[in-house]
Amino acid sequence: MQRFTFAFRAFFAILFTGKLPADVAKAYGFFPTKQQPAPKAAPQPKAAPQAPQLKPSDGALQMLNILQRDSRLIDFLMEDISAYSDDQVGAAVRNLQEQSRESLNRYVRLVPVIDGVEGTFTKLDRTRPP
Repeated sequence: MQRFTFAFRAFFAILFTGKLPADVAKAYGFFPTKQQPAPKAAPQPKAAPQAPQLKPSDGALQMLNILQRDSRLIDFLMEDISAYSDDQVGAAVRNLQEQSRESLNRYVRLVPVIDGVEGTFTKLDRTRPP
């Protein structure tokens, strides 16, 4: 019966005071150790949080995430399609292409880098700053 009483007292003492009663601790061989207070360090001024550095790969990963979410592009690319007929693969690619195009049109405005006829050569002027 004493163990039940100790358990009951210990539970509520720890719950409300955060300390084990001394007689309970002594009865079970727990002796409180003297804790020395930690030396107070001078408060250091907090540095201002830095804005996250954007990397060129961030936009690419975001675009890949959009294509995966909307059209399951990565799932299609990672699947083994050798067991399917050409007609089945063609139908899947048509659907994938439509969904990917819709996603790109929704989130990105694509424009040509160089306005010109495809296949013609373009000379860059390196003396002019970009």
